[in-house]
Amino acid sequence: SEGIEVTDGANTEVNVILLFEETGAISGSVVDFDSGEPIESVTVIVTLSGGVYTFNSSADTNESGEFVIEQLPVGVYDLTVLTTDYDEYIAGGIGVTEGAINDIGEIKLMPSTSSP
Repeated sequence: SEGIEVTDGANTEVNVILLFEETGAISGSVVDFDSGEPIESVTVIVTLSGGVYTFNSSADTNESGEFVIEQLPVGVYDLTVLTTDYDEYIAGGIGVTEGAINDIGEIKLMPSTSSP
């Protein structure tokens, strides 16, 4: 541990790294809804909430539109996909089990209709 300074009447931020024995992964791919072409450099964020803590992790898609988010604690996640020129995509109820990769398949993004 490192020295942590606590001041009376003030919030003290402590960064903690949790090591989980039971982990799994989520994988998939992101494509254009109309053309089916893969979309590179899309940010995929997963969030596990509930219980005593919240856990977030993310990954960017590769040139084939594929992503893998590993070392996820076992549980049920919400997934958010963000990139420019496309509408945000949100899905929930994505399960992660110990030692398994949950391949959620293709996520089809709709081109954004909002003007820049």
